[in-house]
Amino acid sequence: MKFAVITDIHHGPEGSGICRGQQRKLVSKAKEELVRTIEVLNDKSDIEFVVNLGDSIEDVNDEATDIKYFNEIQETLSNLNKPLYTLIGNHDQRTLSHEKLKELLGLENLYYSFEAGGVKFISLHVQMLGNHTEVQ
Repeated sequence: MKFAVITDIHHGPEGSGICRGQQRKLVSKAKEELVRTIEVLNDKSDIEFVVNLGDSIEDVNDEATDIKYFNEIQETLSNLNKPLYTLIGNHDQRTLSHEKLKELLGLENLYYSFEAGGVKFISLHVQMLGNHTEVQ
């Protein structure tokens, strides 16, 4: 069995992804690179499914903006011609509640299991504790 893993897309607005004055993430190129990745994966007939390990967005501590960019990535990922299983990263949940993330992903829970190729996969959900809306 073969499957693909996508992680740390960090899609966000221009000017995000900067730490201590350094541009650390190519947030404005993330969606474009994801489109290319999806094209490659769709051409691979031996890939059975794709797992997105999370950090789909580069959070900006504004719920409306984070929802916009999260939805853009989910819409882009919908172009996969294979099953997709999405997990949540810390950047996805800085301003988006678990309830909001479940709604955006159409999931009953942020943890779940699935079977592929006779193997049971378990998707766990990390939970950030404390005040994680403040940038460290």
